[in-house]
Amino acid sequence: MSSIRNEDLKITATERPSGARLIQLHGPLTMSTLFDFQDAVRQDRTKALLLDVSDVPYMDSAGLGSVISAFVSCQGTQRGFAMFGISDRIQALLDLTRVSDLMPCFASLEEAEAKTT
Repeated sequence: MSSIRNEDLKITATERPSGARLIQLHGPLTMSTLFDFQDAVRQDRTKALLLDVSDVPYMDSAGLGSVISAFVSCQGTQRGFAMFGISDRIQALLDLTRVSDLMPCFASLEEAEAKTT
């Protein structure tokens, strides 16, 4: 297990028994905090990326762009991607930008893992 610390965002990455990598975000995902998230995603070479945003109080457009970039990267390398733990506030952002129809979003880790690995 590794942790990357930013002033406002903590990122925890763990390998799951399924072979997927679970990245948990704790704090806002914004223009000022997304660089550590991007680094964590670039380091990932597992068969699937599971993104837990249950402890993300808000996300700006730059943060959303970094999540979309992670999703596209996984698609390009034939790896699974799932995001889960989405708050009402983040769901509203996903709906407003029409990303919720494109990106695989789930209610729980178990559901996300079952659908991507």
